[in-house]
Amino acid sequence: MDWLWAALFVVSSFFNGRAAFKLLLDWKGMLTTCRFVEDACEQVETLPDEAALARDSRAPVFLHLVPAYQEPAIGATLRALLGSRYPDSKLHVVVITKEEEDQAPHPSMEASTAELVRRFRLELPPWQQKMLSLLVMPGRGRKAHQLNWALRPDNLAAVLGDGVDASRIWVGVSDADSIPDRNAFRWIAADVVHDGGHEAYQGVTLSLANFDRLDVRGRVCAIQQSSIFIRVSIARLISERRRLRWFAALAGHAPGLARVVRPVFELCFRRSQICLGHNQFVRLDTLQGLGGFPTSGATEDSTLGYALGARGILIAPLPMLEMNDLPETTEKMVRQNARWYKGVLDDVPFLWRTWRENRTAFNAAQLARHVGNKVVEWPIAAVVYPLIGFLGWHLAYRFADHPLLFMLGIAFPSVSLGLTIWVGGIVTQDLIESLTPYYPREVTIARTTLRAKFWGTFRCQTYWLLATRDRTNWRDQLGVFAAHFTAAAWDARGYGASDDYAGPLAFDDFAGDLRRVLDHYGARRAHLVGLSMGGRIAMRFYFLHPQRVATLTLCDTHRGFASLTAEQRAEYVRLRREALDAGAEPRDIAPAIVPTLLAPAAAPAAREQLFESMAALRKASYLKSLEATVNQDTVGNLAAIAVPTHFVVGEHDRLTTVALARTMAAEVPGAELTVIPDAGHLSNIENAEVFNRSVMDFLLRHPGADSPRAPAVAGTLGQRGV
Repeated sequence: MDWLWAALFVVSSFFNGRAAFKLLLDWKGMLTTCRFVEDACEQVETLPDEAALARDSRAPVFLHLVPAYQEPAIGATLRALLGSRYPDSKLHVVVITKEEEDQAPHPSMEASTAELVRRFRLELPPWQQKMLSLLVMPGRGRKAHQLNWALRPDNLAAVLGDGVDASRIWVGVSDADSIPDRNAFRWIAADVVHDGGHEAYQGVTLSLANFDRLDVRGRVCAIQQSSIFIRVSIARLISERRRLRWFAALAGHAPGLARVVRPVFELCFRRSQICLGHNQFVRLDTLQGLGGFPTSGATEDSTLGYALGARGILIAPLPMLEMNDLPETTEKMVRQNARWYKGVLDDVPFLWRTWRENRTAFNAAQLARHVGNKVVEWPIAAVVYPLIGFLGWHLAYRFADHPLLFMLGIAFPSVSLGLTIWVGGIVTQDLIESLTPYYPREVTIARTTLRAKFWGTFRCQTYWLLATRDRTNWRDQLGVFAAHFTAAAWDARGYGASDDYAGPLAFDDFAGDLRRVLDHYGARRAHLVGLSMGGRIAMRFYFLHPQRVATLTLCDTHRGFASLTAEQRAEYVRLRREALDAGAEPRDIAPAIVPTLLAPAAAPAAREQLFESMAALRKASYLKSLEATVNQDTVGNLAAIAVPTHFVVGEHDRLTTVALARTMAAEVPGAELTVIPDAGHLSNIENAEVFNRSVMDFLLRHPGADSPRAPAVAGTLGQRGV
């Protein structure tokens, strides 16, 4: 068996050494991209201004496409695009939606995306209205089909006019959650005017637009996903042009040698070009030559990069930054990664056909690297590389009697691990922070807590994209509270990431669960903040464990169902149980409940968040909670509460009204009451700024928990229990 151990030693050493080498390349790639961005942004004011570009006939026309589907916040992207520093006569922004959504909008949205764009356009001044167009694609189709719908001759003529020169038009793409740099068009125009330009450009993308809404692990995901685009995607475009210039110089001096080594050069040193699907620009005649955006796979971006490369078209790197959202729920994260990997699989037959049609070393290398690096390595690397590292350490001791082999066996996995932490966790954060002055909008990504620094440093695998994380409806509060307190929000049993459970439920079981949460954090006394059902849990916990409570913040809640009329109780149960007993799922009843909980003018984002929260409910656990909730007549005698208490209620709360909150506050000695304007039952979501300010003011005036730094705050998840 000695040969087996020797073979394993060689294999583990190779892969550990390869991992270390790739991490060093990642480090170099990030430095290359960051220098590229910094140098360009420092020189941005030397670019031609709008007036000069308007006069210059060489300045390109931009047709910027925004495919959209169920996008309540698309206005932010459109404002950023229309605010670009480029002549309005040479910039045309086109939103492409789907007819199926226009006819049946998402129940959490006040209107379809197309209707939101129509309303947005009406509010613009006349000169900007001319810049913005809307196309509604009939039938079914994905993003690529929407983009190609805009490129139909009749639609091009409607937007650009007849007789356009396709070689002077660059087609840009942004997602509906993108925040582009206002100088991106100017930078490309300067390149076209002064140097003739390139047929395709790919800009830097950062998944940081919603960074402030993410939890600690979500923020790690956002940094890591952004770093992939920096250290691989853009760095590869920069380095590829350098390699080709070097080979062209060789061919000029030694053409015979160049012909001999070309296959080796293309097979071993050329790299595939990557398009990212947004912040990308392709000349219209080039796109038309490709037959439009590729529709053969689940994603069009990587396929477009491969198609351009196979035709010898180099994608130029664009130093301007664009920000977009990272998925905020586990379900959306998994769905995004599944779609990406499906696109990876779909690219295999495309690359195979490309190689069969033109059997060059470059096309063979594209196919081989795609299968090895993406199809095989991507989904397993996060598991395999740590195992290979441990295997390397183990095998080193198998060869302890060979000093050189022992040292190599220890060194390779140790260096690989050290570089993973250094490059993935420390350098990545520092370099992305260094780009902060050039972000298209202000975002603070600095790690300000020990927990954030720990997670960001040690959970830094390259393939972190597949990580899952818990999301709560307190996302707009946790970051604010954490600046002063040890802030924790839970998923009650049977909700969110918490387990389901066997047997019936008594309402006091929630109080027992909350006690165990406080014990876990070592908090003898805590400030409790609860909304809706969470408020009742907080009050019940106080009556069972008064010595554990420093203050109570009771939001949009009631003392029990005895405080509601018989009609209100019956309607509460009917809305929730009737359809479920008939076979419906929580997602099916959400459209009927959401409007009853929110203010009439609630933002679409709040509607979507509440809808997704209710859609994520598990029927069995929800029905048990519903029964336990209705059977609980009262939490206790409010007049007996002897800790500082703050009642918070939305101005338009129709379930737990302002009048009810006033009545309850009057019964608690010394209680305070705050009415949150422009909010319904979900006051912490619908008007987070006012909610946070009022709650923080109360908490900071009433210290009393046991931590010397700040007390613990246990947020109970009310809206998942409505």
